Amino acid sequence: MNIKPAPKKSKTAILLLFIGIMGVVFFAASAAATPAEVELTEKIRELAMDFAEPFLEEWYLFNDSLREYALTFVETTKKAGTSLVDSVISIRKAVELLIASLLEVDLPPAKRIRTSTLNFDPIQNELADARAWIRMDGTVLNYPVMYGADNEFYLNHLPNGKKSKTGSIFIDYRNTPDFSDPNTLIHGHRMKSGAMFGTLRNYSSQSYYNKHPSVVIFTPEGDYEVVFFAGYTFDQNAEGLPIKFKDAEGFDRYIQNIRKRSIFKSDVEVSYGDRLVTLSTCEYSFKDGRLVLVGKLLEKDY
Repeated sequence: MNIKPAPKKSKTAILLLFIGIMGVVFFAASAAATPAEVELTEKIRELAMDFAEPFLEEWYLFNDSLREYALTFVETTKKAGTSLVDSVISIRKAVELLIASLLEVDLPPAKRIRTSTLNFDPIQNELADARAWIRMDGTVLNYPVMYGADNEFYLNHLPNGKKSKTGSIFIDYRNTPDFSDPNTLIHGHRMKSGAMFGTLRNYSSQSYYNKHPSVVIFTPEGDYEVVFFAGYTFDQNAEGLPIKFKDAEGFDRYIQNIRKRSIFKSDVEVSYGDRLVTLSTCEYSFKDGRLVLVGKLLEKDY
């Protein structure tokens, strides 16, 4: 099969080519090589050519050799006895290689589609403000994470909106609730029963930290592990919690400061660009005290 080399095109043209070629190959892959289905494949090819024409200087990327490639690939798949479903990944790889050879460029790897192991549909149908779920194995920490218009409502309301002194676990309203900020703050009461963020007080024990060095956060877009590297207390009237950092120097200064003050020791490495999550609750050993755990956010790769 002779295909003339093509000059490098813009990213827009590459995207359009990929869509067009995938259409040709996928429809050809479902064909039984009957005249009617071959005609359908030809029409798909023509539509792809019309779609891409305004973005291309040449037509030969969608010439007859492309159709020949698609049909040949299908025939090879049929002879091997491979089903269409089993061939989808192979088809995609073959098309990507074809595009790369035609355009003489290195294509970036396909973006991994992330999803949660937790079904959020029933959760969000019942709890409209739920943005995540936080869970720590071996503890009572297992709650929906809410997001409101301020930091007041969920201090004394349950996730279902019912008023209660227990409140809810919730993301700071100043944050973007998708954990994309440099530091996402999550608040919760420190109940004497150990409920909500009541177990955070146990991190003053190194052995407890060693047993529970992280927490899992589930979101509709994908799941995360928050690996703790520092825990400390502070007077909320004297200092606050950062959500963003001016620069790398400011980030490093903050990390060094809280490591020195940490109630446990950790060898977790943290560097500028890492996203942080801070769990914040009350500290009763002094007036207006806060106890926080700070961790590095890592995508869960199941």
